[in-house]
Amino acid sequence: MVVLLKKVVLLYLLPLFFSEVLMADVNYIHKSLCFNDLFVYSGKGNFLSLPIQLAEVGLKTEMSCDTFPIIDDERRFTVRDKTKMAVLECLGYSAGTNYMSLFDRQRSIPEKVHKWFDHVELYEEGEKIYKPENLLGRFDVLRVPCTMDYDADWNPWCRSDQKRFYVHHGAAINIGESDSAQDYEDYCYPDGSLNEEEYVCDMGGIIFNLLTAQKESGVTEAVWFPFGMGAFLRHLKEMDPSYNSKEKLFLLREKIAMEFIVQFERVSGLNIYLCLPCGGAKDESTENFNAFIHAIALIMDSSFRDRIKICINCDATTVAQGLANELGEYKVSLVNGANRNLIGNQWFGAGARTAIDENFHRRSVMASVIAYLLNNGEISSDSQREDELKQRIESLRS
Repeated sequence: MVVLLKKVVLLYLLPLFFSEVLMADVNYIHKSLCFNDLFVYSGKGNFLSLPIQLAEVGLKTEMSCDTFPIIDDERRFTVRDKTKMAVLECLGYSAGTNYMSLFDRQRSIPEKVHKWFDHVELYEEGEKIYKPENLLGRFDVLRVPCTMDYDADWNPWCRSDQKRFYVHHGAAINIGESDSAQDYEDYCYPDGSLNEEEYVCDMGGIIFNLLTAQKESGVTEAVWFPFGMGAFLRHLKEMDPSYNSKEKLFLLREKIAMEFIVQFERVSGLNIYLCLPCGGAKDESTENFNAFIHAIALIMDSSFRDRIKICINCDATTVAQGLANELGEYKVSLVNGANRNLIGNQWFGAGARTAIDENFHRRSVMASVIAYLLNNGEISSDSQREDELKQRIESLRS
């Protein structure tokens, strides 16, 4: 059973005095409020900009690449279009059919596709918060089976016997994707400033639900990334000008990273492969990287810390597929930062060039077929019934 944690312990990684030395080119020591021990880091320069060296904080890398894959638009959209055609073929449509207008609710689903829905599950226990256009509730988790057809460089996988893994879709809280971020009004005080405590608390609830759904699916290896810490924080300063302070935004990132550690500690039996892009000086990904490395370095229990495998600049989908091929089917789960209104969002379009949601769907025929059917062939979100997704899953199973 997935239980929503509404009252989590908010762990503040850094004491208040730390803001005074955050930008200083000095060594510092601070007392961890959550583990009651000392954490020492030999700072060399501005760690808001420069990646922390894992060896300096007693950590090691599980796997790494020199840089995170950079894909040009020609390759991205060529693969996308090939996936579109493969989706049509998988559903029994003829070549040349218009992807945007093909959906026929009366058309029978091929048996191969029908069987995929034996592994589709909606976890929706906990507080139900839906907006009219939502398919996926704020704290819901959707599980689907997946294989990847293209690797991190968007080249076809060289093997035809890909093992299936699960993708667990969960939607992070959007408080800063734009100056009209859809969830911000739910997490602000009357004066318009962000209520960090409520925001971090509910992020913890979503993270816990995702981890619990992964555990209940029977997997042993869970692949994660800095969930909700990219686009959904990127323009927070336009909603709350106090986040023009890089120090304040960095501390918020650290609170989310610590919340992940707190929730992970509550779920036994999982190993986490934490895929952390690290783009170098003054990059958003480096701030997320440093936030997580700080959080992990504070773990005093070595057996617990060893359950977190740090993967630097590794594509999460490729890590998940590689683990599945090694360990067997349905032993691995990948978390996806989902869109609440459309599964896979607008993967068939030209936007979202860096988002995991659209870009893993563009490289997986299975995931895109399932998304297409769960979306009822829709390419934009309309008003939904609160139980719409659950009913669609039941219908596709039967």
